[in-house]
This record gives sequence, C-alpha cells and structure tokens, in this order.
Amino acid sequence: MDIYTEDIRLLTPNARFILFDACFNGSFHLDDNIVGSYIFNKGKTIATMGCTVNTIQDKWPDEFLGLLAAGMRIGQFTRFTCFLENHLIGDPTFHFTNNAGLDMDINQALVAQEGNVTFWKKQLNSPMADMQAMALRQLSMANYSGLVELLKKSYHESNYFVVRLEALRLLALNYPTEVADVLQTAMNDSYELIRRYAVEYVEKNCNPELLPAWIESYLLRGHENRHRFRIFSAINTFDHDMALNELKKQAADWSFYDSSYVNELLEYLPRQKKGLERDFALIDSPESTTKQIQSEISRFRNKPIAKAIEPLLNIIKNESQEEELRILAAETLGWYNLYYNKADIIKELNTFRTSNQKLMNEVTKTINRLKSQNR
Repeated sequence: MDIYTEDIRLLTPNARFILFDACFNGSFHLDDNIVGSYIFNKGKTIATMGCTVNTIQDKWPDEFLGLLAAGMRIGQFTRFTCFLENHLIGDPTFHFTNNAGLDMDINQALVAQEGNVTFWKKQLNSPMADMQAMALRQLSMANYSGLVELLKKSYHESNYFVVRLEALRLLALNYPTEVADVLQTAMNDSYELIRRYAVEYVEKNCNPELLPAWIESYLLRGHENRHRFRIFSAINTFDHDMALNELKKQAADWSFYDSSYVNELLEYLPRQKKGLERDFALIDSPESTTKQIQSEISRFRNKPIAKAIEPLLNIIKNESQEEELRILAAETLGWYNLYYNKADIIKELNTFRTSNQKLMNEVTKTINRLKSQNR
C-alpha cells in the first residue's frame, strides 16, 4: 500500500527521527516530498534522512544506528553513514537520551578522541557491538599500524554481524591485496548483507584465488535471489573458461534436488564470453565510432574487470588515438581502486609520459584515486 504526502499531512507523526531507505523520499528540491511532510507538520518529528534520487542497491543505511541509543547526534550518524544520494533534513544536533549504558559522551568522544589509537583500542572491548564497529572505523581513520590483522581477527572471531561487516568493508575498501581470505569466508556468512557485500567486493577485487569460493557460494546460495543477482552481475570478473571448468568440477561432487540454477550458469558463462569478446573487438575496430568506443569504455567504471586493464592502457598510450578517448580510458582506470593488483596499474601510469597536458592531468588524478584511502 502506497503512502502519499496528503495522507501524512492528516496525521500527527510523533517519531522524532525517521530513516527512509527508498527512492525519492528525500526529494527536497520538489515542491512536495515525503520528508517535508513529516518535518513541516503538527507532529514532533525533528529530523529525517531520505534519498533525492534512485538509491543504490545493497547499501548499509543503518550502519552505527545502535549508537543513537547511546546519545549520538543525528548529525554524527549522518557523517559516518551518508551516501551520495542521502540527505539529512531537520536538526542535526538532535539526539536521544543515552539509555545504552555507555559510560561516556559519545559525541565528545567522536570529536575529541579522533585519532587517539589508545582510546579506540579500548573500545574494542565495549559491550556495544556498534561501539566495537566504530572503534574499527576510528582506528582505520587513525592509520593504526596493526589494522589489517585486527580487521581479520574481528571478522573471524566476532559474533556480531555489524562488527564483521565493518571489518569486511574496511579490508575490502583499503587493503584489496590482503582481503582474499576474508572474502572467501564472507561469501557464505550467516548474515545476508555480508554475503551480498562480499560478492560485490569480489567483483571489484578480481583476485583469481577467489574463483573457487565464488563458485561454491553460488552452489550454496544460488537459490537466494539477491545473491544470485550479484553472481550474475559479476560474471565477467574471472576467466570464463576457468569459471566454467571450476563450476563443472564442484558441481560433480554435489547432489541436487533441482539443478536448473546450475545449468543456468553453465549456459550463461559461454554466452558472456562471446559478448565480452565482441565488446573488445568493437573497441579495437577502426570502423567503430567515437561514441561507440566511449560507451564500451564507460561500462568498465561500474564493472572494473581485469581483462579491460590492458586495452585501457593501450588506448592511453596510443598517440594516434583521439584525445577524448584517451582521457576517458585514464579516468576509467581510476575506478579500479578496489582491484587486488592495482599497484601494477599505478606502476604503468607512473612510467607513462606524453606532451598532452590534459591527458597527463587525468593520469595524475587516476593515480591519486588509486592511492587514496576509503573510509
């Protein structure tokens, strides 16, 4: 059943804070919108968070939500969890009474103790799962030297899904060369969102060592619609022939009540191989138009597969290629920031030289993107 702004204006909402996890509820740029109907109302709503456009899939909108029970301000919650399309509408200073038993002012700690490794290491033993997760985030922000091992330990040993997901997230975003063992386990985590994030990170990581676990996760979880969607979205991540052989090898040891979902992947891999070969042929063809090549290159921003790296580098290095295509190829390589071997991309770009200043500027920006730290 749909809810319309006219319905809300007839009510007196008493929820002090409302988190909307759907598209367009936060469209404050329009004359009429859902969040405005709650804020500008006779009720007691003080703050809302909503999206102005289509919301991305498989996001984590309630990360650190438990800290609201400890008195964390809505503005601080937004600072650590906001996505590009999210907007906080209302009073960012609002907070609930601390009834979580946390023996500190969480808002003061988030500001005054930022960068204090000793303080945040102590919070790893907090009885609050969200506080433990926040400690991991803060230690990442502080560039704690033992972070990689701490994150792996936290993922493998914590009983709290929010801690495991925070550990997985920080590893995948900042340490793509060290995250493989955690990703292998996370694709079959007991918490669904962790599984979905893990498959998404595998798609961006592209480490061939992950192929057996990736196939196993499909055999175990292929009946789950969202998990299956992620697997099929990442179909070009690995070598198609290797993936096909691995699927046949593992499936041979299984007994299936219904093997149709396995057959679906068996048929899909060869089709995608042919499709990708056509895409690369179009990029290399002298008969292709600039617009066609641009369209093909742009696909690798959202799907940064390993097979596209060499063709993109070749376009950048080709002095006879159109400037806009070379710049687009350089910009596209900046989307490989989660790639397990991005050091090789950085090495290639560091040795590249050209008199084309616009292209060199884009190459420099891409190198900086690949080196940057994600929060």
